[in-house]
Amino acid sequence: QSLIGAVAHLAMVLVWAAATGARPDTLTNSVLAPVVSYAAAIIWQLALRRTVAQERAHRSEASEHARQMRATQEAAARMGQELDLVRAKTGGILERLRDGAPLDDAFRTEIAVVEGEIRDRIRSPRLQHPEVNLAISKARARGVSVNVLAEDSLEGPPLDDRAAGEVAAAVRGAAEAAGAAGASSIVVAWTEPGRVSIVAQTGGRSERRLVEVDGAE
Repeated sequence: QSLIGAVAHLAMVLVWAAATGARPDTLTNSVLAPVVSYAAAIIWQLALRRTVAQERAHRSEASEHARQMRATQEAAARMGQELDLVRAKTGGILERLRDGAPLDDAFRTEIAVVEGEIRDRIRSPRLQHPEVNLAISKARARGVSVNVLAEDSLEGPPLDDRAAGEVAAAVRGAAEAAGAAGASSIVVAWTEPGRVSIVAQTGGRSERRLVEVDGAE
């Protein structure tokens, strides 16, 4: 707009000079001050735009830095909570090992159950639910091999209470069947959106059950 105004003003001066026959020095004096003013206005406008752009960039960088700091702090807090849980689960076992407790079958089974609980939390956090965890731990305590798999890249909510109850019931059913059939294994997998699969291998037979997860897409 400043440039358009300057051009319009210059055109008006030239028309006036031509109509009145103004001398060159008069024409120069008439044009010089407005041109300098318009040039100063244009320079100021460009400088102001640059300053605003730099300020916006600075604010954007500060906002991104703050976001990253919050994410780092939240991750550190979650890590601290997980470490506290691991200490709580393993503390008693480590003390008994330190005190020379015999590694009989019962103690070995207890260690295997705790190890499985920790592994599941690391590998499959989306399938963590108190009812499911309890059912899986009891199954492992009975000698059933249970593998838990969850695809963390899937979008959607965590396991809801209704779905967790169905998954836990399926695990309990497979574990009870193992008592009559001998060796058994269970795979609990959340590898596709919206559903959890429970595959039980019992006595040479394979059974699969699907549980729909509320709110998952």
